[in-house]
Amino acid sequence: MIEDSTQSESQSAVRTFATHQQFVSVARIFLAVLARSQDSAAAKHVRLEFWIGEGGLSGDIQRLIDALGSIVEGSIESSVEGGRIVVSSSMTADGGQFWTVRDPGSGRRRNLLEALGWPFHSARAGGSGLDFADACEMFRSHGGEVHIEFERDLGTLVSIELPRRQSDTR
Repeated sequence: MIEDSTQSESQSAVRTFATHQQFVSVARIFLAVLARSQDSAAAKHVRLEFWIGEGGLSGDIQRLIDALGSIVEGSIESSVEGGRIVVSSSMTADGGQFWTVRDPGSGRRRNLLEALGWPFHSARAGGSGLDFADACEMFRSHGGEVHIEFERDLGTLVSIELPRRQSDTR
């Protein structure tokens, strides 16, 4: 891309991001994440289940795949051998998307909840929190919201709400 040298860096970044926007089906995103996560799940003997709903959204497909993939990979790493991770999508009434990632961990301490999603805070031993923080930031930049719930003996649930288009407001 040729850019005007008088543009600020932030204008350039917005312009570059906007050029990668395209409407993509949720199935395409979820199947790409499944393909990229299968080997690590198999190595840890963790079962992945993907429940793919209808619809799609406009966005940078690679960033959406990377962000959801980071959350799924984090769930795999946090899971015990023989665990099951369920990743699901459903279309909201306004055409947006509601995605969830549930892992069977024993739940984490509640005080970690507020810090997750920010760099250098992780619920995993030895984790930096950077992948999860980057994923949250990508979803937020898309106009979405990320929620995390921990329940002892039920595990972790990450919920992601995304508008149909980045410019949609909530």
